Amino acid sequence: MNLVRASFCKQRSFSSSSSPLPWISPLQLLKPNSQKPDPPPQPSLASTESQRKPKFISHDTAINLIKREKDPQRALKIFNKVSGQKGFTHNSATYGTILHKLAQSKKFQAADSLLRQMSYETIIFEHLI
Repeated sequence: MNLVRASFCKQRSFSSSSSPLPWISPLQLLKPNSQKPDPPPQPSLASTESQRKPKFISHDTAINLIKREKDPQRALKIFNKVSGQKGFTHNSATYGTILHKLAQSKKFQAADSLLRQMSYETIIFEHLI
């Protein structure tokens, strides 16, 4: 360690005649820079679209998609498509949403079929406090 310190001290020179770099005062470094750096570029729409979308649709997302769909047949397709995801099981909220959509649209046969299907599945009933 003493060897490193000794070699460091030999390389360091404070004489103004041998140093090609000008001396900079520490006070000059503390002055605020009058020019602000450029802001980072905003991501373009093309790069945002190229980002990967999540592969898993949550219960909340499924409920929102079903509620927004005006065509009850397409809402039922969304309901069935979501249930095809690995590890996804419908809960009381998703069943309630699709049943409400089908009843509102007077698709009583589809609602009845769904109620029969529910009797064969284990449904997790959640309650909100």
